Amino acid sequence: MTLAAQLEKETSTLSKDNIEHKKFLANIKFIEAGGQKIHRVIHINCGMGSYYEVCKKNLPNIEYVGYAASKKAADLCRSHWDYDSFFYRKYSTLDKVLWMDTDVLVLSVKTDPIEDINQVLGLDFTNVIIPNIKITLENQDSIFEAIVKKGYEYYFQFLDIENELMLLRLVKFPLIQQDNDKSV
Repeated sequence: MTLAAQLEKETSTLSKDNIEHKKFLANIKFIEAGGQKIHRVIHINCGMGSYYEVCKKNLPNIEYVGYAASKKAADLCRSHWDYDSFFYRKYSTLDKVLWMDTDVLVLSVKTDPIEDINQVLGLDFTNVIIPNIKITLENQDSIFEAIVKKGYEYYFQFLDIENELMLLRLVKFPLIQQDNDKSV
């Protein structure tokens, strides 16, 4: 699929009835209702940036930063959305990104959920949302084991039962979270 076709597909999902976006927003509000202030949403594998638009419309006080899978995708996102906080960055350089405890990491799984989880969850974000992940009988044990090994509790919500799609909200285990607290 071309980048232009992918952009068209993503922008067509921006209706108020998009279950994935609704559940994403509900989880952000849940995190904030628990007393945690969110300053930024950092989105890994942001695709064509539709979550930027969701955040802009529904979470105006939260900054959005998107990391695309290619330089061309990041450039297209910047020009389409007229927003400069889309970047191209490889997994291996993500640890060099400055982040705060008040950030929420959004991880859009591309191909291999275990690889994505192992690569990205090592950054020790307190709150992580994986908005659309296929969890089957065959892969569920491996996915949940990888999440727990990285020190997270998980909560899941069904998006599409027939297609085995879920949204996962991950929270760093409290004891590990205290050890990694970087607030001043």
